[in-house]
Amino acid sequence: MRRFLVLGMVIGLALVSVAQNVWDVRRAVNLDVPGGPVAPGEVVTAQEIIIGRGTGIVRFAGSVLSNWNWDIPENALEGRNYTCATTSKRENALYLQFNLNIPSDAIVKWIGVDVFGTQTPAQRAMLWVRLESGSDYYEYREPLPPGECGAGSITLGEDLRGRHLWDRQWTPEEINSLRVRLRAEFTDPGREVHVHIDAVKHRPLL
Repeated sequence: MRRFLVLGMVIGLALVSVAQNVWDVRRAVNLDVPGGPVAPGEVVTAQEIIIGRGTGIVRFAGSVLSNWNWDIPENALEGRNYTCATTSKRENALYLQFNLNIPSDAIVKWIGVDVFGTQTPAQRAMLWVRLESGSDYYEYREPLPPGECGAGSITLGEDLRGRHLWDRQWTPEEINSLRVRLRAEFTDPGREVHVHIDAVKHRPLL
């Protein structure tokens, strides 16, 4: 027999980011929605649910650190607005920073990253997404969905084992100085392919 659980939360606003108390689904059997923070009023359907409580931070990339062969890189900043930084060059790199300010005594439980990006035409490009702080980094290589600017996204920080910390523990100081590097890899160099990035969202859970 299935059990139904409705969870609510209180959302608090800060000047530099959006912080919210969230119920963090640690384990769920036969879950109809992906495990993770539960949205206000969302119904979770599962046979078994184990939850904990944490504070989620939502922050979009706020500044361009460096750019190599991306057109209008500032279009990848702040929230989604359907204007994109774009590249079709084989050699490229775009560095963005989030400018977070989490407390020095916080414990980072999980890091999620949403990249609102697409490619045209389909199945011709991969996106390398690297999180860096100091000399340490971890990266994903993922295909982007097809479509024009703002038409799709990918979510990183989750795998078959559940949500994770990109294979290392992060300190608050490292999270506050965190930057992301985006690099498009074109798998069919003989064709003209465009990669579009509308925004990058960083979601650490404390």
